[in-house]
Amino acid sequence: MKIEIDQSGKIEDTKKHTVIAISNEHSYSIVIKRGTKRLLFRKLKSAKALKFKLFAICVYLTLKDFLDIDLELISIDEEYEGHEKDIQSELVNLIRKNHPSFDKKLIRFSRISKNSRAHILAYSVLKGLKEADKELSEKEIMLLI
Repeated sequence: MKIEIDQSGKIEDTKKHTVIAISNEHSYSIVIKRGTKRLLFRKLKSAKALKFKLFAICVYLTLKDFLDIDLELISIDEEYEGHEKDIQSELVNLIRKNHPSFDKKLIRFSRISKNSRAHILAYSVLKGLKEADKELSEKEIMLLI
C-alpha cells in the first residue's frame, strides 16, 4: 500500500496551526495548534533545529497506526528541501522503536500535488472545513523529543 503525507501550515509558523494528513485507502489528520507550537519553541529555544524534529514527530504520530499494513511506499511532501535526510533519520528512529525491522527505503520525499487527497484533507482541516482526527498536545510531543 502507498501512503501520501502532506502538511498545511508550516511547523515553524507559530501564527498558524499545522496540519499533517495522510491518505491511501484511508485518511487521517492531526493538528498541532499554534499555542502548542509557541510553547514548544519557547521551551526548547532552538527553533531552527526543532522544526525538522517536530515535523518528523508529527509525521510519525500521523502515520503510526498505519505501520502494520503492508507498506510499499511512504511519500512525504518536500516541505524542507535539503533537510530530507535529517527528517528521514528522525522519522526512522521513531518508527523503529516499535517496528525494528522497518526499511527506511520505504520513505520518499516528492512533490504532493494539490489534487492529492492528503493535500486536500490537510488544507480542509487548516481552513476549518473539517475536523482533525487528533489534536497533539505539548506533553505527547515532549515524550518523543
